[in-house]
Amino acid sequence: MSSETALWYRVRARTASLLDVPAPDDKASRLIDIGIMALILINVAAVILGSVRSLQAGYATVFVVIEWVSVLIFSLEYVLRVWSIVDNPLRLEYAHPLSGRLRFVR
Repeated sequence: MSSETALWYRVRARTASLLDVPAPDDKASRLIDIGIMALILINVAAVILGSVRSLQAGYATVFVVIEWVSVLIFSLEYVLRVWSIVDNPLRLEYAHPLSGRLRFVR
């Protein structure tokens, strides 16, 4: 196995640990979890505030930017989860590179 391939596997395994089942003392994973939770709260607030006509009229661009940035981040997170699920040691039912990913997205 070349060093580039080994790096690829290490990055994928680290991505799996960051997104799914992190170690309790993993600060990066904790930061990602907090970021995702904050983005969810921002989206809920934007939907609520966007339903008020006066705010929608004045801040329509802000609401659209929040929506697009959120969709981009959540889409990236989902793609990374699908890509890295095969390296999750706690979810061995998804270990096969093709059928495991297909089962995961189902």
